[in-house]
Amino acid sequence: MKCAICNLHETNIPEIVDVAKFWVVRLNPSSSVQGYRIIEPKRHVENWNELSNDEFAEMGDLIKKLEINLKEMYNAERVYVVTISEQVRHLHLHVIPRAEDSALKGLPLINNAIL
Repeated sequence: MKCAICNLHETNIPEIVDVAKFWVVRLNPSSSVQGYRIIEPKRHVENWNELSNDEFAEMGDLIKKLEINLKEMYNAERVYVVTISEQVRHLHLHVIPRAEDSALKGLPLINNAIL
């Protein structure tokens, strides 16, 4: 049985905003935080040590690209990158921008964004 993220990658969902060689970037439509993105490896990976050096390098490039984009598009003062991968055992990164005028910062913003 495939995981929910692997199944999602097999569909043509409108939330996908970027596809790289090893990763997919998509919007998180269920969050109230504008610009919230999720970065997921295309193949099923549950642990960091399963990633290749090329996958790591591309992930870093994507995070850098997203941070620049989120600062420009959403006036993000900070961009948080969080991974828990507990509910779905497919490694994925939550990329959560915080606007300058946001009343919530740090863990309260992340908690509010993810729930």
